[in-house]
Amino acid sequence: MSGSLTNPYQISSIENLCQILQGIGFAREYFKGMRTQKANLEIGGAINCRIFATGDVSIRGKGCFNTNIRAGGSVRINGVFRGGEIHAGGSVVIGEAGTEMGVRTIIEVGERGYSQDRRV
Repeated sequence: MSGSLTNPYQISSIENLCQILQGIGFAREYFKGMRTQKANLEIGGAINCRIFATGDVSIRGKGCFNTNIRAGGSVRINGVFRGGEIHAGGSVVIGEAGTEMGVRTIIEVGERGYSQDRRV
């Protein structure tokens, strides 16, 4: 099929090229809008995971083990956080952070955030 949008290597006319460029423009605007939206995440727990969210992350269950979390907003873990890293744009609230054995656990908060751990 010559000049179809499904095969951009067969551009047969200026009109066809304009259609393709218009489609690219629509896609660009769509993805630009997605970048500004906050996406929150709420889960029960995590083991050996990488968690990414543009908004807040909330762990409602027993906690996280050997997990890396990156959140554009705040992070709240009702249970434990043992091993791994948290990088939050906002604040971090954890029930219990780290281990007695000294497993590497890093918590980094945003410029205006704070870290509150009930037990370390």
